[in-house]
Amino acid sequence: MKTPKSTKMVLMVRDHCECCLKLGMLNHQIEFSKAIQEIYKPISGRASDPNSTKPEGNAEGIKACEEYEAAVRDLQETLKPELEMLETRIIQPANDLLAVIKTVQKMLVKRNHKLLDYDRMFSLRPR
Repeated sequence: MKTPKSTKMVLMVRDHCECCLKLGMLNHQIEFSKAIQEIYKPISGRASDPNSTKPEGNAEGIKACEEYEAAVRDLQETLKPELEMLETRIIQPANDLLAVIKTVQKMLVKRNHKLLDYDRMFSLRPR
């Protein structure tokens, strides 16, 4: 049976909200900031000789990455209550609606099967 548009829309909204709720995008931004910091850190000298390293690199870039990471962490803490509210107001009702839709679809399939059996019975019956 083909999935109705309404079910697809409910699934899409629920999945999007769950993605936001898990703060996946913000965690990704934090990891991205750490990766950029690694790019700005210098690679100089020999690992065997700690005295041969020279302080090179982009200190301003590293500082900007650290500030960005701090801002994203602050945003994450600020948004946490709002995202938890999404769980109770959107995600849970969407899951309940999907359960109801699944039950209705199952009953429709069952009804269609019975209707086919009923039609078959009357078409084979002599008049």
